[in-house]
Amino acid sequence: MEKTGCKDLKKTLWVGLACLITFNIAILEALIILDPKDTDKSGIPYFFAVAAELFIIFVATNKKTQRHFFDVYRQPTAQEFFQWVCFLGLTQVIFSYNSALIEMLLNLFHLSAQSQEESATGATETLSMFIYGSFLAPFGEEILFRGFFLQNFKRYGTRFAIIFSAFLFGIYHGNIVQTPFAFILGILLGYIAVVYGLKYAIYVHIFNNMVLADLMDRFLRLFPENIATSINIVIIGGLALLGLYYLWRKFRMRQYKLLAPVDRTVIKAAVCNLPFYILLAICLWEMISGLTPLK
Repeated sequence: MEKTGCKDLKKTLWVGLACLITFNIAILEALIILDPKDTDKSGIPYFFAVAAELFIIFVATNKKTQRHFFDVYRQPTAQEFFQWVCFLGLTQVIFSYNSALIEMLLNLFHLSAQSQEESATGATETLSMFIYGSFLAPFGEEILFRGFFLQNFKRYGTRFAIIFSAFLFGIYHGNIVQTPFAFILGILLGYIAVVYGLKYAIYVHIFNNMVLADLMDRFLRLFPENIATSINIVIIGGLALLGLYYLWRKFRMRQYKLLAPVDRTVIKAAVCNLPFYILLAICLWEMISGLTPLK
């Protein structure tokens, strides 16, 4: 890999690190200035954080890149969108089993990630948090990960761009339970952004956060727990089974070879540099500090 390529890759990661730090600082500053009564339920501080993050991306990209952010490469059909929804259902099932496995392993060390799981799931309790979780967060995250990161990484190969941007998307959440789920979701969103366009990745991300997470949880609360569990199994389980079928069919057709090997020199350049080390350390610290002693 050429030195100019390594330099550009590190520059991209420096911008991503700046976004992470600025996002967290903006939340803290907003909490100090606004002083909301319930900091865990208010989404207003996150409004400022997303704005600060988008401002950094705007400054770090040229006008030509900005003009092409929302280019449409291909118009998806209704069937293709339904397939994406099925894949989202599959990721939800994976998240459930992944959460249980991580909790079981942590319990062996007398630790729990229950609080992190609760923060990653369930319905929002205020309008401001609903707006953030359902619209602003998907928009800001897609601009950063599938817009800025993925587009800059594409020069090193499309497979690398999708996988590495998804990896950064996963650890960026700073949630040990949510990270594997976000990585898998990032693969799907990256594929959609590359083949169809960034705006469709935003739509699917919004659908996942608003419909399959928030509104689904509100809907299930209308029923007794045993009935709600059965409904959830039927809906999400059905989508997951269809998702497995569509996934098997796509790999069988060999249209998108995401599992093909990526150039090792590119991987080494991506993970062996100072901004990546700092970014990884911050995210890991957030994951670890979020764990609680097992009661």
